[in-house]
This record gives sequence, C-alpha cells and structure tokens, in this order.
Amino acid sequence: MDKQFYVYIMSNINNTVLYIGMTNNIIRRVYEHKNHLVKGFTDKYNVTKLVTLLSNSTFTYSEPIPS
Repeated sequence: MDKQFYVYIMSNINNTVLYIGMTNNIIRRVYEHKNHLVKGFTDKYNVTKLVTLLSNSTFTYSEPIPS
C-alpha cells in the first residue's frame, strides 16, 4: 500500500510570508497551523492560509548537491 504525501504552501493573511511544508496527513497539519499548535515559524508569522496543495503517492529523497 502506497502512502500519500502532500507538499503544501501556506501564507499569512496579507500574503507577505510563504511557508512550504510536506506531510502525510494534510488535514491534521493544516489544523495545527491554523490553531497555532506547533510553535515556530508559522506561529510567529501567523501563517494560517493554505495557498497550494500537491499530492503524490511516491516520495523520492535526493542528496543535496555539493556546493
């Protein structure tokens, strides 16, 4: 059984801050952002609006390109 993964972009009400995240449970994750349940960047900058959502059943990890 493949697991579903989501890449999402959220913003604050004024669209001046963007946050890009990845999760396997988008409903839970958006709820956490909107209710400020996880302290950090999105809580500090009041990022609560879901802007874009992409879903995929496969996840591929690649090593960063050395600089």
